[in-house]
Amino acid sequence: MESTYREIDQLLSNSGAIVRRESPQLSHAIDWLVRNKRLVRILPGVYVQPQERADPLIRIMAVSQWDRDAVLLGEAAAKTTFWPNLPV
Repeated sequence: MESTYREIDQLLSNSGAIVRRESPQLSHAIDWLVRNKRLVRILPGVYVQPQERADPLIRIMAVSQWDRDAVLLGEAAAKTTFWPNLPV
């Protein structure tokens, strides 16, 4: 079980979010972490740490993982490409 939580920590540190469909072997651990308020659902099947929920970059990463064809527009696109200090 400890290796499962290490895998979850690794996914969160790499991409900021966990996508359930990409890691079905983690489903039970994800459910447990959600019940214990250590993860929150940000999109259907996409989970982040509660303190990261409002972070614009984490939200952008979550959208891009949830829908690989998603297109960023406006301030979100600017923040991720050429204007990192832009408030979103």
